[in-house]
Amino acid sequence: MKTVRHISFSEFQRWLRSSRIIILAVMLVFVHTQIITTLADCSARMGEPVGILEGFIALGNSGVIVLIVPALFLVLLADFPQKGGIDFFYQMRTSKKKWILGQMLFAVEASIFLTVFLVVSSMVMLSGCGKWMTCISS
Repeated sequence: MKTVRHISFSEFQRWLRSSRIIILAVMLVFVHTQIITTLADCSARMGEPVGILEGFIALGNSGVIVLIVPALFLVLLADFPQKGGIDFFYQMRTSKKKWILGQMLFAVEASIFLTVFLVVSSMVMLSGCGKWMTCISS
């Protein structure tokens, strides 16, 4: 299990350092223009406060964003696993089963990271006009 975690951790670090991660920043601009500004505008017109978590709920409710997020995830993972440097020697010393399990764990970690990234970024972008509420706004 230690080998599986090491493989997934090294792949995850390499993924975070790749130049394709800039696509997330572009995605945030799109989310801000499509979702956050619309929520803030509706909140201002109605005079009702909007909850910070409602940005992520609106993100999941948007048909355009729901189609773009899986495509974004596929683009981000398109060239992984990368093999180079010492990876060939490391893969020869581990079994195929451990290497595949490490890659599967990396895919799970990447999907969790993308979900948490979208939740946190939508909360941060909505924090200027929203407030923390335990219920959905009117």
